[in-house]
Amino acid sequence: MSPSATAEDPWAARWQALWLRLGCQPDLAEYQTLRQAYAEPARHYHTFTHIAACLSWLDRAYADQALPVDDGLELAIWYHDGVYDPYRADNEAASAAWWRQTAARHGLAGPLVERVSAWILATQHADQTQPDAPWLLDIDLSILGAVPAVYQQFEQHVRAEYRWVPAFVFRCKRAALLQQFLDRPRLYQTDYFHDRLEAAARHNLQHAITALCG
Repeated sequence: MSPSATAEDPWAARWQALWLRLGCQPDLAEYQTLRQAYAEPARHYHTFTHIAACLSWLDRAYADQALPVDDGLELAIWYHDGVYDPYRADNEAASAAWWRQTAARHGLAGPLVERVSAWILATQHADQTQPDAPWLLDIDLSILGAVPAVYQQFEQHVRAEYRWVPAFVFRCKRAALLQQFLDRPRLYQTDYFHDRLEAAARHNLQHAITALCG
């Protein structure tokens, strides 16, 4: 489906509803620009499919009444991978800057803008715990606890995004990164995701590390 086909695009309708809740006039041109960014040819995992999966987990948490509705959290999901270039080391910072520019055009300011920006920056996953952003980080990492076939596809997509890295170098660096996650006392900060995905995620990570090292 083309992002411009807003009449048949439920995600466009969701986008409009979100901005209306914020008291802003929805900008469908901005929506289309964001959708096009997620369709860039260098992307294989960091596509709109990932954003849609994150939004689906958000809806599930809402439906299970584990989480009160938070428009800031949804905004962070929409924008957290707005900029993604595997050659860059500042994708999260660039994505946060995009969000702030968009917020300014809509006349938004104050705590909401800063909170969303901080959450986007937190998706670097550099720290073991981010007490201000547990739901966003857990949602972003939900792929780790997917069924094995989906997780294996995720690993293939990550490799495709870094296809320019020599195979031996990629395997070593990827295994080391996955081991860092596996060594954490908890992969998921919220009990909601820990209870549902922790065991599966650890199994997937261990299997991936073994495959990479083998």
